[in-house]
Amino acid sequence: MNTKLPDHISTELLIRHFSGLASKEEELVLMHWTNTSVENKELLRELHTLWADTGAISTPNTDYKKRDIDAAWQKVLAQKPVSPTNRTYTLLKIAAIILVMVGVGYLVRFLQDPQKTYTTHSTVGNIQLEDGSVVALNEASQLTYPGSFSTEERRVALSGEAFFEITPNPNQPFIIEAGPTQIRVLGTSFNVKVDDKSVTVIVETGTVQFTRGNESVLIVQGEKATFSNTTETLSPAQKTSSVGLEQFWRTKSLRFSGEKLPEVIRTIEEAYATQIKLGSEKLSDCSLSVTFNNDTLENILDVIALTLNLEISQTDQQYILTGKGCTDY
Repeated sequence: MNTKLPDHISTELLIRHFSGLASKEEELVLMHWTNTSVENKELLRELHTLWADTGAISTPNTDYKKRDIDAAWQKVLAQKPVSPTNRTYTLLKIAAIILVMVGVGYLVRFLQDPQKTYTTHSTVGNIQLEDGSVVALNEASQLTYPGSFSTEERRVALSGEAFFEITPNPNQPFIIEAGPTQIRVLGTSFNVKVDDKSVTVIVETGTVQFTRGNESVLIVQGEKATFSNTTETLSPAQKTSSVGLEQFWRTKSLRFSGEKLPEVIRTIEEAYATQIKLGSEKLSDCSLSVTFNNDTLENILDVIALTLNLEISQTDQQYILTGKGCTDY
C-alpha cells in the first residue's frame, strides 16, 4: 500500500480537522478522500488516534523547534502497547513527524490565531493583510489567511484568482498555497489563477518562485508560467501578452499595438465573454492600434467599426463585423 499522503491532504488540513477548526469545504475534501477506500479510512483513524496520543507530549512552554523527534516517537509508542506491523509503523511514523515535529507547534499558534477566510461571489474584492500586503480577489474566489503571520513566514491559501502586491520582507517570505503548487516571494506584485485545469502565475514586478513537488521555476517581471493538472507538468517561464488580457478582470484595460483583427476579436471575446464573427476573410488583413479603458463592449465595437470602416450587425448569439477589408489601407 502507498503510505504517502496525497498532495491535497495537507498537514494544515489534518490539524484543522483534528482540532475541530476545518471549514465545511475542507471537511468535504477530507471526507471525499476518506470514502474512496477502506485503506484511507483506516489511515485517518490511525492518524486521529496518534493525534490524541500526542496530546500527552505537548506542553504550552515546549520549544518545538528543539524537540527530539525520536524521543517523542518512543513516547507515543510507549502509550500503544501493540506491536505495530510494518504498514502501521510506517503510517504512524509519517504521522508522528507531521504531528509532533510540525503539528503541535503549529496548532498552538493556530489556536491562538485562527485562520480567516475571505470569499467573493459576483464581485471583485480587496483585502489588506496585517503586514500591509494587498490582495485583489477576482469573482468566485477565496483566500484563507491568518490574522497575524508567524515570524518565520507569511502563508496564505488561494482558490480562484487574485492579484497580490506583497510588502517586501527578506526575513519573512510570503508563501501562497495554490492547488497542488506553491508560490514563494519576498516582495513583488503578481497574479495567480487556480482552476480545475491549471495554476497560472503572471509576474508584474519582481521575481516569484513557482513550485510543484521537486519542480521549480523562477518567473520575473513580464513573464508567466503554468502548472497543468492534466499532465502534472510545470511549464518554463514565457513572456506575457502586451495586450493585457490576463489582467483585464482587474484593470478593465486592453492595449492593441498593430495586432491583426482576428487576434483583436479573440481577445475581446474572452475579455467580455461574448462571440464576434468576421464576415469576410478579407478582414483578416486589418490591424488595430488603440487602447480601451473601462469601455463597454458596444463602444469598443463602434470604435473598431469606425476605425476600419466596418458595419456591425447582431443576432441572439453573436456580433458580426462586415466590410471590404483593409488591403487598401
